[in-house]
Order: sequence, then C-alpha cells, then structure tokens
Amino acid sequence: MENSAKKFIEKINEVLAEKENAVVNIINDKLTISVFTALEKNLKNVKEINFIIRDTKFIPKNNEISREFEITPNDILYNSYDIKEKNKLKHFAKAKAMYDFIKNNVNVRKVKPYQKVNGNILIIDDDFMIQGTSSLEIYEKRVNRYDFDTTIKGESEKSQILGMSKIYDEIWNNNDVTQDYKQELLESLEFVYKNYNPEFLYYFTLNELFGDRLDSGIERFENDSEKFKKTEIWNSLFDFQKDCVVSAIQKLQKYGGCIIADSVGLGKTFEALAVIKYFEIRNDNVLVLTPAKLYDNWRSFTGNYKDSFLNEMFNYKIMFHTDLSRTKGESKSGYELSRFDWSKFDLVVIDESHNFRNRIAKYDENDELIMNRYFKLLHDVIKSGKNTKVLLLSATPVNNSLVDLKNQISIITSDHDDAFSEQGISSVGYLLKKATQVINDWEKEGSQKKDELLDNLPSDFYKLLEMMTISRSRKHITNYYGTKNIGKSKE
Repeated sequence: MENSAKKFIEKINEVLAEKENAVVNIINDKLTISVFTALEKNLKNVKEINFIIRDTKFIPKNNEISREFEITPNDILYNSYDIKEKNKLKHFAKAKAMYDFIKNNVNVRKVKPYQKVNGNILIIDDDFMIQGTSSLEIYEKRVNRYDFDTTIKGESEKSQILGMSKIYDEIWNNNDVTQDYKQELLESLEFVYKNYNPEFLYYFTLNELFGDRLDSGIERFENDSEKFKKTEIWNSLFDFQKDCVVSAIQKLQKYGGCIIADSVGLGKTFEALAVIKYFEIRNDNVLVLTPAKLYDNWRSFTGNYKDSFLNEMFNYKIMFHTDLSRTKGESKSGYELSRFDWSKFDLVVIDESHNFRNRIAKYDENDELIMNRYFKLLHDVIKSGKNTKVLLLSATPVNNSLVDLKNQISIITSDHDDAFSEQGISSVGYLLKKATQVINDWEKEGSQKKDELLDNLPSDFYKLLEMMTISRSRKHITNYYGTKNIGKSKE
C-alpha cells in the first residue's frame, strides 16, 4: 500500500533510471501534465510507451477551449493540483514538452464506450510491474489518499509479468474493446500550449487570477437586480464606489461578512447605503449600529429631511453601540430596549467597527459571563439571528495589533474560528498569530525593507484579507480610476 502519489512516481523513476530503450505498457485513467513533468528526466531511457485510457469519463471534449477557458479538474490531463500549478504560468512549456514526447514516443488507445477495463497497471519491459488503484496524477499536500498497489519485479516473477503483458496485448489489439486516440489527445494538449492572440491571453489571465469570481462580476450582479441599478444611491456613486459595493455584496453572500476599510473621505457611508438598499429590495431587515455622534448622518436617510441629497427612503433601524449594554430605557430612535428584538436582522451594519476590537471577558460571582457590548452583539444579534450577515465600516480596523482584526472577524463568523476551513484556513486565530509573529520578528531585526516582511507573511494571511476586506487609499483610487472618478467623495 502506498500512501502518496509521490512514492508511486519515485518508484517508476527509480526503475526507468536503470533502463535503456525500455518499452512501457500502461492502463490508467490519468496521465496528468504534472506526472509527465515528474517523469520527464528519465523518459529519455524509454523507447516506446503504449498507453490505454481505461475510463472515458476523464477524457476532455475534443474542441477548442471556450471563452470561459473552463478546465475540468477531473479530466485526463488535469486535476486540482495541476490547475493550481497552472497559476505559475509554466504549464505552457510543460504541455508543449508532453505533446512532443507523446507525438514521437507514445501510442495511445482508449477503451470504447460500453466496454469496461478495471484497475490500473504499469509494465516496464518483462521485469517490473505495478498493478492497483494508483492514478498517474499528483495530489495537493493537504489531500490524504491511500492507494493499494502491488509491485512485482525480478526474474522470479517474470512469468507473471509476461502473463499480464499477454492480456495487455489482447486488450490493445482488440478493436472491439479499444480504439486509437493519439491524435485527439495531442489536440487537447495543443489547446493548452499553442500561441493565442492577445485577447485570448488577456481573458485567460483574468480567469487564472479571478476565475472563481468572474461569473459574479458587475455585469451579472446588475442583471441580478434590475431594480437595484435604477436606485438613486447606486447611480450617485463613483465607479470606484460601485466596484466596492459589488465586491462587498459578493463577500456578504459568500462569506457572511465584509469589512470596508477605505481611507477617510472615500465614501464608506454611501457605499454602505448602496449595500443596504440592495438587501432592502430583497425585503431583508437591516440594523445599523452607530456611535452616537454619527446618529444624525444615518437618520437623515430614513426620513424626509431636506439635507438628504437622495430622493429615496431607507427602512433600516438605527441603534447606538452603547444600546447594546443597556437593558432598559429608550433608544434615541424610539425603541424600548427591554422589548427590542436584536435577533431579527438579516444584515447588520456596524459603523466605526474598530470600537468592537476589544473582547475582554468578565465574569460575575456566579462565574457567569457579563454581557458587555461586544458579547451582547455576538450572542444576541449575531448568534441568535439566522445567518445574519455583517458589514463592518472602519478606516482603521487595526489599531494596536492583529487581535483587533481577529475580534472583528469573529463577529462576522459568529465566533467560529474554523469558519473558513473550506477555503484552506483551518483557524483564523492561529493564522493571525503566525502573521503577528512574523511582524514582531521583522520589527526586532530593525529591517527597513518592507518587501522582506511582505514576503515572509503567510500566504493564507493575504487570502484572508482578500476574502474579508476592501481597503483602498486615495492614492490607489487616483492611480486606478483617475482624479475625475473621485472628486470630493461623499462620506
């Protein structure tokens, strides 16, 4: 039993390294580009390879790659590992090398539809054979896969190897069972490496960088809500603000939350109002939690006030941050706090969310948690709600350390540290702790080179920031949108 594809490939390489003009017969459901690359050095010792593709469901369709450039993770040339490797943009050369080798050294047949050949086998000359369940593919490190393979080698086992070679020849030569497939496989490889025009490469690069989000871009977003794109708030925004709104809604839908951390003066309030309007059109209940000093800003959009430049109404409820720590009395917006239902909101918007960066837990004499405003928000608003989405607004989400960020993300995730495990982040807390250690070490060394810090931060740290935050400076906006698209931004 082999517990890794790496060992399987190493074993084949060991045998081929000692060979000269070897003949290799293969039955397998895969032969990915990454495996070819791993074997390429020793393939010079091979005279001929006969390859039978036994499972037709893994065979890619024989046509040009479409505008979407969609590559199935389970086709014969790719798996999820190969698709990730493509992001390094080395697969063009790898595919070309594989194409050339197959063209000159490999015969390819595939099992016909409605025929069945079970199991994988690899025979090298008449003195080495592996049969079992291993596919010719490499898995990502985090994938634990166990394959059961039997290795047969040496003179003492020669008769068994010759017997299997005879069966192999029968399958290969039976036109009722297999058919030639070499040209089709070469054409599939050619689609990967051939020279494309600039337009193709432009869209291909976009797909490589943002493929999982291209189908939810601004055009599709607007089509999802014709009513929304006709609202005053949407049409009053600058382009850079619209992009923020689209991204924020996508993050809210996909991850349950988002932190808009644009610099002061770029219009976070108006970006948030557009997000609110999108969800209000869907009849969602929205709560805005604001510091008392900003109450009038938010109130002006819920009533007929002449100082509001928008001629449309919003229906969100407004409460102070401090209302969370009160159990009686009336809020500024007129709600009796003892009767107010904090759990009924589909979207909660928290202005100046950095005020919730601390979560100091205190307990009474009965060892019961004292519900300060942070824990009241977490338990009564977020956890008690049903899939409550959270939009945080702050120009300074991190004041002292990454603990500030962790505590705000915990509001979004209902305090589930493993909320992003499907995205490869098993623990938000541990990830931010690792990032903090890197920052501390960099500061202790006294290095002035920021590139050293950026290079050493965990890659998942950048992934987390991309998933959770939208943070742009005025310089970023002027560089990428121009000064005419910024003006005196609404805040």
